[in-house]
Amino acid sequence: MKGIVLNRELENKIELKSLNSLSPRPGEVKIQIKAAALNHRDEWCRQGLYPNLKNGVVLGSDGAGVISELGAGVSGLEVGQEVIINPALNWGQNQKVQSKDFQILGMPGNGAL
Repeated sequence: MKGIVLNRELENKIELKSLNSLSPRPGEVKIQIKAAALNHRDEWCRQGLYPNLKNGVVLGSDGAGVISELGAGVSGLEVGQEVIINPALNWGQNQKVQSKDFQILGMPGNGAL
């Protein structure tokens, strides 16, 4: 698969790169991306204005596609189902405030591009 990754050593700070395809872990699904969008967060990462930047991370929080593989324990979803990605991970129990483990896809973990 290919991905647009952060590489702060390059002039434009991003590169299109061939990547190994991963299998989903328990409770996860693998999505074949059909559409992804840039947003201000991706540009902030490219400009070095976002915390916890790591070279080699696939950027992009916004995406949609088709489920191509289910991880162990996933129920209520099926291979071939069209989905929109909710990029918020680990919000936590309190609906009013995110937990210390909260993340958004695309930095510090891989995203949709």
